[in-house]
Amino acid sequence: MEHGIRQLRNPWADGPEYITQCPIRPGQSYTYRFTIEDQEGTLWWHAHSRWLRATVYGALIIYPRLGSPYPFSMPKRDIPILLGEWWDRNPMDVLRQAQFTGAAANVSDAYTINGQPGDLYRCSRAETVRFPIFPGETVQLRVINAGMNQELFFSVANHQLTVVETDSAYTKPFTTSVIMIGPGQTTNVLITANQRPGRYYMAARAYNSANAPFDNTTTTAILEYVNAPTRRGRGRGQIAPVFPVLPGFNDTATATAFTNRLRYWKRAPVPLQVDENLFFTVGLGLINCANPNSPRCQGPNGTRFAASINNQSFVLPRRNSVMQAYYQGMPGIFTTDFPPVPPVQFDYTGNVSRGLWQPVKGTKAYKLKYRANVQIVLQDTSIVTPENHPMHLHGYQFYVVGSGFGNFNPRTDPARFNLFDPPERNTVGTPPGGWVAIRFVADNPGAWFMHCHIDSHLGWGLAMDTTFSECAHCFTVLSYAPLRLNLLSCAPFLPPWPPPLLPPPLHCSSLPNASSLGFAVKNLSRSRVSMSVSAGSQTTVNDSLFADYKPTSAFLFPGQGAQAIGMGKEAQSVEAAGELYKKANDILGYDLLDICVNGPKEKLDSTVISQPAIYVTSLAAVELLRVREGGEQIINSVDVTCGLSLGEYTALAFAGAFSFEDGLKLVKLRGEAMQAAADAAKSAMVSIIGLDSEKVQQLCDAANQEVDKADKVQIANYLCPGNYAVSGGLKGIEAVEAKAKSFKARMTVRLAVAGAFHTSFMEPAVSRLEAALAATEIRTPRIPVISNVDAQPHADPDTIKKILARQVTSPVQWETTVKTLLSKGLKSSYELGPGKVIAGIFKRVDKSATVENISA
Repeated sequence: MEHGIRQLRNPWADGPEYITQCPIRPGQSYTYRFTIEDQEGTLWWHAHSRWLRATVYGALIIYPRLGSPYPFSMPKRDIPILLGEWWDRNPMDVLRQAQFTGAAANVSDAYTINGQPGDLYRCSRAETVRFPIFPGETVQLRVINAGMNQELFFSVANHQLTVVETDSAYTKPFTTSVIMIGPGQTTNVLITANQRPGRYYMAARAYNSANAPFDNTTTTAILEYVNAPTRRGRGRGQIAPVFPVLPGFNDTATATAFTNRLRYWKRAPVPLQVDENLFFTVGLGLINCANPNSPRCQGPNGTRFAASINNQSFVLPRRNSVMQAYYQGMPGIFTTDFPPVPPVQFDYTGNVSRGLWQPVKGTKAYKLKYRANVQIVLQDTSIVTPENHPMHLHGYQFYVVGSGFGNFNPRTDPARFNLFDPPERNTVGTPPGGWVAIRFVADNPGAWFMHCHIDSHLGWGLAMDTTFSECAHCFTVLSYAPLRLNLLSCAPFLPPWPPPLLPPPLHCSSLPNASSLGFAVKNLSRSRVSMSVSAGSQTTVNDSLFADYKPTSAFLFPGQGAQAIGMGKEAQSVEAAGELYKKANDILGYDLLDICVNGPKEKLDSTVISQPAIYVTSLAAVELLRVREGGEQIINSVDVTCGLSLGEYTALAFAGAFSFEDGLKLVKLRGEAMQAAADAAKSAMVSIIGLDSEKVQQLCDAANQEVDKADKVQIANYLCPGNYAVSGGLKGIEAVEAKAKSFKARMTVRLAVAGAFHTSFMEPAVSRLEAALAATEIRTPRIPVISNVDAQPHADPDTIKKILARQVTSPVQWETTVKTLLSKGLKSSYELGPGKVIAGIFKRVDKSATVENISA
């Protein structure tokens, strides 16, 4: 959240989702309270949840203590310059598409300076940012690269830039015509208005070190001398601003020359001896797919992009934050076995064997001893492409003691380290095809995130929890504060995926001026700061987002009736599956697994227990599959999911529309509400075997002629050809059973359910469901989830809520769902949960269809 603030004794205010806290829920707020100690300079703040920082960011400027001068000539004033990226669509949709396909995210459509692309674009020309300056005046530009994915060159036409600070650390001043600044980095430069009065462009465009697509546009603002002439004379038009000379997009030599000139402003207190010597490879990778032709595998050669440190691709926890789990001793959230060196040594910048291109996924951290002198060498690799990775370490400033191209040589390269005045930073670029070495003292206990500040790479897993700075007595000795009571706890909140959509993109003529999104702090030795952040209610999402889905692999979840004594028994052998039952016990108030395994049957068959039991057991089956050989690949290849009646809730939970816990609470209430509605009137359900849907409708019409309105019946479940369920009043059901033979039905089967589900008999349950759904966090699913009500996928959370409320009174369109999936090209299907009901249904629709059962 507060990028670069060390958060001494206050790690829970750092901000990264699922590392130090859980996200702020829509409609809620959270106040960050922290103390700034011994820091001054230019930092910034931004959202640290998926791609929300594309629009949620601003400057955080800490001025020197009162009476303390800068270590350079005092500028007349400051000008914050926030460089950003802009997409001509919702950034969250860009991310969602990339996460779905596994391919690289679409590049931005424009760069911005303080929220505006500049006057190279007709739509924003009138709003181009202008900075007035008086002749002879010296001002300080506080340049922040708040962009998502691109390093940038920045220059001001005809003016020299004197670099005096990077990442809130002063430097020995030096003069340059251009700076290179990576995402997350800040650079302060002095500029003097010593040119002919006029208008001069300041401009930024990409430095792209990778063999990959990039946004090749240029953003501009105008440095405008006060009282300078703007027109050439009568009828001769305006005087065009002077344009700067910018390096080529692949000018690594200029980028390297700039960073190599950076020096700390005085002798640096860099550790001279090393206690912890870590060697981290950083780079991209590719995840192989079980089905390379899947629409979810559109990376190179039918793969999905990944990224890693030491071949470990970081996965955000799904149940709690790393820090809360660490301090409260919660098992199963993360492990501390992150390798200090690559598991396999290889020619990092040469031709790398394809066998090393696929990283291992996990949530791993590395523990550091308290006050250890730490050295980390970050080595780029040529896997996929060499690239300059801007690596950011939370909770620390570090010294960049050396860098170079090629493979780091531990015998010869340390002799060239600068241990006198290395630059101090919090974000450092790993040279493309090269390495960089940093040092720091691990004196700040906490769970600190280290990650690439190119957000596409972060999403692919180029991150780790790197320093706990563990010390058995440090909280006592150093008077570190205990964990705050207002810590944002994750439970029972599961991260939505994909992330929420932002409001529709603004036309570039009305982009917000980002320079207003900042605040300044006067450094009075110790400055206490509070930031109150509110998350707005989710805006409407395009509900047709998944309209053109092309399924290849589906997860199918059963509904009520699939329960059987003994289900869940296998789940006890897998820790993650067993955890689901433990969580369920806390929510339900009884031992669910015991009932599933041991019964009694009458209890398990009751609506209020069978629905939660099937929901939990089905998701436990996912965890059983995950630990099987090739299981993770199968799960990753799934690009559509659905469930029969109750199973729709399971499918939504699997697709990340809501958390396991929130889903279970909904299912619990659903079962109770449906049971109460069933108890209010005598009703039942019966399956009609051997008739088509038209004949079943005629049978219902005939039965309805013989009963009162209160006992009317209707088709409640269009299951599959020759098998349709009818619901209604008890007398109406009895009439259907009596007439079935005359309509040439093969047989009827009275269903063991509490009442007339999926009819108006369930109307009393709707209001309770609506209230519960309104209070539940529901997000756009990460993959299409097919609705029982209309056999269509929906993306808008509000629409999903309405459909779930309607589902209990609406006929189940399962036959249409199955036929649609098969007609769209579905290749493989998996039934997860108790029983094998769905496999049989698929066979009734298409004899050639195969469904693999994954039971728990």
